[in-house]
Amino acid sequence: MFLHIDFSIVIPVYNVGEYIEECVDSIIGAIKENDEIILVCGNSSDNSNQLAIQYSKKCKNIKVIKQSGKGASNARNDGLKLAKGKYVLFLDGDDFVDSGVLCRLLDEIRNEKYISDILIADFYYYKQAMELTVLKQQLGYEQIQGLQNIIDMLSPRVCFWNIWRYIYRRDFLFNNKIQFWEDAYAEDLDFTIQVFLNEPIISFIPIAYYHYRVGREGSLMNKTPIERVLSTLAVISYDIDLLEKSNESWKQKVIDALKFEYILNLALICEMPKHEQQEALQIVRKEVLKKSNDKFVRIVYCMIKIFGVRFVANILLQIKRIKRQKERRSL
Repeated sequence: MFLHIDFSIVIPVYNVGEYIEECVDSIIGAIKENDEIILVCGNSSDNSNQLAIQYSKKCKNIKVIKQSGKGASNARNDGLKLAKGKYVLFLDGDDFVDSGVLCRLLDEIRNEKYISDILIADFYYYKQAMELTVLKQQLGYEQIQGLQNIIDMLSPRVCFWNIWRYIYRRDFLFNNKIQFWEDAYAEDLDFTIQVFLNEPIISFIPIAYYHYRVGREGSLMNKTPIERVLSTLAVISYDIDLLEKSNESWKQKVIDALKFEYILNLALICEMPKHEQQEALQIVRKEVLKKSNDKFVRIVYCMIKIFGVRFVANILLQIKRIKRQKERRSL
């Protein structure tokens, strides 16, 4: 292995035996000799870990480690600690990349076409049940630099915190002591807020290389344990409070996006067993939704004040089910 590593690709491996080969093969096709892939294995009940070990024996670029705790955030932190690359990418083990597009982008970064702490790209939704690939073009086809410019151009209610669409300069993360909130859901949201608050030099690259798999059976995102709801709402609430105390000029648009995400997660309450719903309802902070520039958020806040959280959560759940039916996803 070369002493100098350009890119470290960190991939948590947990019950993704059906997908991990497509994921790793796509990354192998995008990297060079002096790059590394770090597979961080959890306690999978399928053959994921065995496949990871097989890859490490076949490819000298691949390292396999056992994560020190539970959850994707812990796995990513373990991988980040081991990473030696100048830049770090995070992938999910059930997703994949366009090898050719990513390879060209990584070569441009090697050749110092972009001098940034963070690079962000568009991406594709891969709707598995429909075998449909959809481009999520959020910022257009013009290269943009600067966090303020990117925030200003974001559409209302857009999700911008998915860590797999970012390429991070490792020194920026380490120097600012940025890591994932462990034992939590929505850890990528909090990670991105930490990144933004440390004022990175940031560039948007108008391409898409990442394919995000939507609606696969067994995905943690398709399950609704009470821990997921409590954790997600707590993380969003914490980051809204953090931003409101900051002096950043771009904060209000990000806060509005987080408040919209808070509302979306209320629908999860009605998907839980009834004996858990009351506990979840008690932790909802409706005051989090106050003072938003987003008309939809203001309307939902008023509805919650008049009709209560459970009523609004039920309406949101019905809307979610209609959307899932159209996408042929499990209810």
